[in-house]
Amino acid sequence: MILLEKSFSVSKSLVIYKHSEDTKILSQKNALQVCSSTCNVKKIEDIFDNYLVDKAISRKQSVFISDEMGAPDLKNMNDTNFVVAIPSISDGEVISVLAVETMPFMAFNRENLTSITILLEYLSLSVVKENCLYLSNELDIIEDKEFRNEYIRLKRLYDKYSVESTVLVLKFDNELQTLKVQEKVSRMLRSLEYTTTLKNNGYYYIVNLFPLHDKSSAVGYINRLYNSLKNDKDKDFEHLSFNIKDSRVLNKYLKEDYSE
Repeated sequence: MILLEKSFSVSKSLVIYKHSEDTKILSQKNALQVCSSTCNVKKIEDIFDNYLVDKAISRKQSVFISDEMGAPDLKNMNDTNFVVAIPSISDGEVISVLAVETMPFMAFNRENLTSITILLEYLSLSVVKENCLYLSNELDIIEDKEFRNEYIRLKRLYDKYSVESTVLVLKFDNELQTLKVQEKVSRMLRSLEYTTTLKNNGYYYIVNLFPLHDKSSAVGYINRLYNSLKNDKDKDFEHLSFNIKDSRVLNKYLKEDYSE
């Protein structure tokens, strides 16, 4: 809610979400709500009875107030309490719905609504991250569950919205050098970024994940890392970056698998 307010000027909004795994379908019986600081708590049945929310759940896609051409338009609010309802989908079912009550006219456009949809999807997948992990074999060589969870979430975002993320792998043949560089990497870690290490086939790997950034972020990161390393011996390592879509090649690199 804070992100929505700061980034998109959404002052009033709420999210309904499943609190039970007994059924896949989001309904009045298994739904809870969380509201922004300026939005009043509403009856669950009133939220589900809302036209936009009902359509968002049944169609499994965003529904918003629009003009005759289908473009977002606040002039046609009529009697609805919300201007847009955005569902989050997991395994083909709606697991949560964001309903926005108030949003500035200038911010109410397709670009911002798409960005909000991606943000909701990114956060909602954390609710089912354990299921995502057990049902996926993405990056199975990495044992770090948190890292794999994040990778799977970002891979899903790419598959659905073509939103890029990047993995940067640093490869070493010396344990001490790996520990020294890893210390620098951990200090340089920024919000949302992940790092993990593994050993395989006599090599050591530091794997860094940059959510929602393309490969140019990896280039800048490597330059900053080199500048932070004082010993020239510590700078002698191999590095390679991968787009989030390249799971197969990334797995091969980490496994030293040169088969076709």
